[in-house]
Parts: sequence; structure tokens; C-alpha cells
Amino acid sequence: MGLKIKKIGIGPLLLIIAAVLSVAASVVLTYSYHTNPDVATSKRARQLSELAQKHLSLPDNEVPALVEVTDASKLKNQPFFAAAQNGDVVLLFRSTRQAVIYRQAGDAIVASGELAALPTQ
Repeated sequence: MGLKIKKIGIGPLLLIIAAVLSVAASVVLTYSYHTNPDVATSKRARQLSELAQKHLSLPDNEVPALVEVTDASKLKNQPFFAAAQNGDVVLLFRSTRQAVIYRQAGDAIVASGELAALPTQ
């Protein structure tokens, strides 16, 4: 008794290949979305901006650039950063030329001001 293999046409074969490639692409894109640091940074920027908006009027249609204060001692000679501590986050809004130092630990705005030298896009 021999094993019989049913031949399928080219159409169903292409459909199967397309389905497999579609699933593979979906897995790769999902993985890269969740591991992409730009996506994570953008999400964090939105979250921190929403928290800071409880205390200060900020643009809600813009994702700010984020800068984390890692060595506040180097910034103490600049008046804007005088009260900054390590771990504070600086939110930079291009559209309004606004800079905000936000301290998530105490849910507080440490400083805010206008960015005079930041070009608009």
C-alpha cells in the first residue's frame, strides 16, 4: 500500500504561502514595536506630559522630547536647573518653545520656562 499525496493547484499553494508570510510579518512587526526604544520613549513622553499637565498648561497635541537629569551637580550653575535633581525629567515642547522639569517621585513641576534658542519645525 503506497502513500498517496494529493496534488494541489498553484492558487491554493500561493494562498498558503501568503498566509504564512503574513503571520510571520505580523510577529516580527509586533516584536519590533514592543522592543523599539523610540516607541517606548514616545509612550513615556506622553505619559509624563499627561502627568505634568495636571499642574501646568501644556500642549496636548505634541509629544515632547525627553531628557533625563542624570548628573544634577553639573547643571547647578544654570538658573533653570538650580532645583533639579537626578531622575527629574525635562520635557521640551517645540511648538510652544516650552521646557518643563518634572519630578515624577513627588508629582511636581520643579521649573518651567521658555526656550529662547530652540528652533521651531
